[in-house]
Formats: sequence, C-alpha cells, structure tokens
Amino acid sequence: MKILKFFDDLLLLAGCICILYGLSLWSVIVTWIVGGLMLIGWSLLIGKVMAKYAD
Repeated sequence: MKILKFFDDLLLLAGCICILYGLSLWSVIVTWIVGGLMLIGWSLLIGKVMAKYAD
C-alpha cells in the first residue's frame, strides 16, 4: 500500500507527460519551454515540502 502514498505525485507526473507529448506533436520549441516551466514548478513544490520537514 506504499504506492497510495505517492499516487497523487504519479498522477501529476503522468499529466505532465501527457501535456508534453501533446505539445510535441504541435511544436518542439513550445514543448521545451513548457517542460522547463514544469521543472521549475516541480522544484518549487519539492522545495516547499523539504522546507516543511527540515524544521
């Protein structure tokens, strides 16, 4: 049942992959830009979680 702990993260990752795949069929440049923005967003989310557990 450990997978249920990370299920929301897996759904978020799958959604990002679907968005990037759809964009790649349209424009490679837009895909790279959106992919970079998604990585920045993920880093901010992970940073907030790590800061919460650092206390």
